[in-house]
Amino acid sequence: MSASPPSNDPAPPRLPASLAGLLDRIRGRHLAVAVAEFPVWLLAGLSLAWLAQGGVDRWLNLSWTVRCVLLALDVVGACWLLYRYALKPWLKRLNREGAALLVEREVPDFRSALISAVEFASPQSDAPPQSAALVRHLIDEVTEKAKSPGLVERVVHTTRLKTAFKWMAAPLVIALGVLLACQPVSWLVVKRILLSHEAFPPDTRAFAVSGDLEIDEGGDVALSAKAEGVVPPEGRLVITHGDDRTESLAVSAGANGSAEFSQVVKNVRAPFHYHFEINDGRSEDHAVKVNYPPSVKDLRFVQVYPPYTRLPETVMPPGGLKLLEGSTLRIEGTTSKEVRSGTVTVKGGEVTDLTLVDPEKTAFRNAMVVPGSGWKSLSLHLVGRDGDGSVQDPVYPVELLRDRPPSVAMTLPQKEFITAVATATIPVAFEAVDDFALNYVALNYRVMHGDQSSESPTANGRIPVEIPNGSAELKRRINWNLGRIIPSPAAGDSIVFWIEAVDNNGVNGIQTSRSTEHTVLIVTEEQKRQELLEQIARKAEDIERLYDQQRAINVRTENSAR
Repeated sequence: MSASPPSNDPAPPRLPASLAGLLDRIRGRHLAVAVAEFPVWLLAGLSLAWLAQGGVDRWLNLSWTVRCVLLALDVVGACWLLYRYALKPWLKRLNREGAALLVEREVPDFRSALISAVEFASPQSDAPPQSAALVRHLIDEVTEKAKSPGLVERVVHTTRLKTAFKWMAAPLVIALGVLLACQPVSWLVVKRILLSHEAFPPDTRAFAVSGDLEIDEGGDVALSAKAEGVVPPEGRLVITHGDDRTESLAVSAGANGSAEFSQVVKNVRAPFHYHFEINDGRSEDHAVKVNYPPSVKDLRFVQVYPPYTRLPETVMPPGGLKLLEGSTLRIEGTTSKEVRSGTVTVKGGEVTDLTLVDPEKTAFRNAMVVPGSGWKSLSLHLVGRDGDGSVQDPVYPVELLRDRPPSVAMTLPQKEFITAVATATIPVAFEAVDDFALNYVALNYRVMHGDQSSESPTANGRIPVEIPNGSAELKRRINWNLGRIIPSPAAGDSIVFWIEAVDNNGVNGIQTSRSTEHTVLIVTEEQKRQELLEQIARKAEDIERLYDQQRAINVRTENSAR
């Protein structure tokens, strides 16, 4: 096979390696300067986001959800910066024609020679072959001119990059300063921005000094805590009961700026957990356990009155034990759990044992005779099977009552000295009262002869009054006929009479009371008639005097009216 003859067409012009390299360096520098803005703006954005989000999170203690939303916004912002300052410049990076146009825009001396040379040297150029020499001359001339030193730096400016560095420097320096000055909280802020579940260390640290406790039911428990760091004047004690119900109690710091907080919880009946909340600090949870010593569940005080009172057994209120002398106090009740023994302690009396009356040893009974004095109060104490005694035993006050003598008063006649004829009937009215029951009431009298030098009576008498069965109060009126007195009194004799009442006290013996004495002077009918006439005359004088007074008043009234 023979070789082909050489072509007579001139070879197309090509860019010199120096000029092509220059354009490629411009392209590379242009892309590098554009892409270099991405990390600069990214650092500035991250610094500002860390300062803003970290500050808000430290102030408001943002929830994980809010921090997740903010982190998503940060990612969106970073993706936009990546597209704006990295992907977009890469996608729109310069070719050699673009680099030539950039040179001509920045260096007007080239005019349009450089872009023309690049286009004529392109394989796709449509320049006629006969102009190849002219094109080579143009290319050689442009190549020589492009050898000017510093052309790449003159064409591709870094002003925007320097401006970005200036904007980035301030937040970056501030963020680094805060990061170093606020350790270790600053690193925790970074972790929380990245969705860590770690919590900020509190400004106040609270420690429950009282810790776990164990007390008897019904006792008081003192709970205390100590604060470190920022110590506020007040805090809270949070109690969590067994049914998850919470109770918050205010606690105050001790005097003189003390960092100790305390609260006494009284009458604890059930176990609970507690912790202190002081400022933003929270102590650990601690437990208060409750021991249940034996206690009285159902309690009855029954007073059995003495038989003479004819009163039935009575259940007495525990808060007001009013006990009659000679009664029997019966104490009955049950306990919260099995007991080994129990006692009744009487202040002013003695200590007696309770009698356990059921096999389970949860019921007791006791009987005590009530004295006339000495008792002030009583209390019950129980000892459990394990030797644990009841606590805060209630004290029941006792008031002792004594059977008082009856009281009696005569209401008629109203005067203590009256006159009457020997056969007159005198109305006698009286009231007799006893605190429990009257046993006997009578009208008593004695007759004294007026001609006797001795004051000894010549006759005594008693008129009994019927009393309803068991009555403690008696009001009665008696029409006393003096003519039935034997021997009959004569004119000048005097009769002294009174009402006598007797109770039926079976403890200290019967007690007698009597009213004031009244006296009846026996007069003749003529003397009584004269006495009545004198009384009538006195009444008439009184009426006349009243009449004169009324007439004088009328005259003064008429004179005043004129």
